[in-house]
Amino acid sequence: MSDPSSSTGGQPSVTAQAGPDEHTFSYGYFAFARIRGVFWLVQVCRTTPVSGMTPVEVKVFRHEFISIFRYSQTLQVHPNDLVIIETIDNSFIRLEDDGTVFLAKNIMARMTQLTAFDSPYGAGRRPQSIHGHIPRRDLF
Repeated sequence: MSDPSSSTGGQPSVTAQAGPDEHTFSYGYFAFARIRGVFWLVQVCRTTPVSGMTPVEVKVFRHEFISIFRYSQTLQVHPNDLVIIETIDNSFIRLEDDGTVFLAKNIMARMTQLTAFDSPYGAGRRPQSIHGHIPRRDLF
């Protein structure tokens, strides 16, 4: 995945912040979100004021392996750059002290559905030729 804190057009709208050492559910709610078009697992800060102009503080978690996500960074994101796709109930999440998050199988299945359109071929599909078979490379 690309870095959600990178800027476009020389005008940064996402600012990296030093992340708190403590990883708890009291910080905020978990959600699948898009930050500037890229899909992430985020934890949205509960203390962020609700406003169309106030930056939203989020912890970004990088997808590591199957259902494992690791804390990457805390960002201040402009509301125009953040789309909350779906919130996740805490009962489907295991949050470790080191910032590692484990998601339940049904939540991972939902993530697969949500990101199916991110692939040009759809979920679980491989590229095919116009004749319906996988193109083979020449052996010689």
